[in-house]
Amino acid sequence: MSTAPAHRRLTVSDYLAIENDSSTKNEFYQGEITAMAGATVAHNIIAGNIFAHLHTQLRGKDCRPFNSDQRIKIERAGFYTYADVSVICGQVQVAKDDPLSATNPRLIVEILSPTTEFIDKRRKLKLYLQLDSLQEYVIVEQDSAYINKYVRNDDGTWTMSVIEGLETSVDLTSIGCQLRTADIYDGVTFPPSPELQPRT
Repeated sequence: MSTAPAHRRLTVSDYLAIENDSSTKNEFYQGEITAMAGATVAHNIIAGNIFAHLHTQLRGKDCRPFNSDQRIKIERAGFYTYADVSVICGQVQVAKDDPLSATNPRLIVEILSPTTEFIDKRRKLKLYLQLDSLQEYVIVEQDSAYINKYVRNDDGTWTMSVIEGLETSVDLTSIGCQLRTADIYDGVTFPPSPELQPRT
């Protein structure tokens, strides 16, 4: 989750020096640092559910899930970020200028909030799809059982599909996993729909 960026143009070296000494996480893009804001309880539950189920399903395989502590760099864009959940298969490849930034996630999951919806669906979507290693990008809403999944086709184009409701599942073919939406949202209480809220 992100807040408005501080308007300071920095170099990559500046960012990494600040980040490696910081107690909080920050994104970096085009000379600007963006502080990662605290997440809601629902956001943390969903991220934990996804990570736990992927960890169980991937045990003993050549792929490993990572939580939001893992920094990721999109080399082509010079973008450093922390995805809510990512999966890397095979050996972790790191950035030439930063051994703490992975560059080869096969799957990335972001969980939306009102403050990050535009960024995750627009800017981050464009940047993530520049990752040669990325095969699937999953965007999970936290206020309703609604998920967008982007899958890379053999010709390099992307196909988006919608998964909605608690009685379905998300097939993650790039890593051979399947997540039931009921498991993703286990423990989450959705807010009432606006049309169902009583008038005051």
